[in-house]
Amino acid sequence: MYVLNWFQKEFGTEEACAEYLMYKRWNDGYRCTKCNHNQYLLHKNS
Repeated sequence: MYVLNWFQKEFGTEEACAEYLMYKRWNDGYRCTKCNHNQYLLHKNS
């Protein structure tokens, strides 16, 4: 329960959390491993 509370307090929104996770994964910017493209589309679950 502590971790969930920390995430909710730290990020507040799903967008803020996604932004943080993307930065941690691709801190030098996103690059597709197949085509080297630098743009992406973020899908939201409804």
